[in-house]
Amino acid sequence: MAGTISIAACIRAILYFMDAVGLNLPLFLDYLSWGDVECVQDPQIWYEHTALMVSDKLPKILKRWLSPPWSADTHDV
Repeated sequence: MAGTISIAACIRAILYFMDAVGLNLPLFLDYLSWGDVECVQDPQIWYEHTALMVSDKLPKILKRWLSPPWSADTHDV
């Protein structure tokens, strides 16, 4: 995926770019999921949307969002 660049560095680069074009993560996910007519008709956007929806990783992602991993020293409930 990232080669010698750390995953965190890749994510920061994407987040920086999203900020530069006026997007945040909730907006991006909403637009990727539903978007507008242009998004629905765009082959690349539609492909990525479909790839996410049928991915075997999606249930794992949703499960982790529901119950995020906590560090050992976290006391929040």
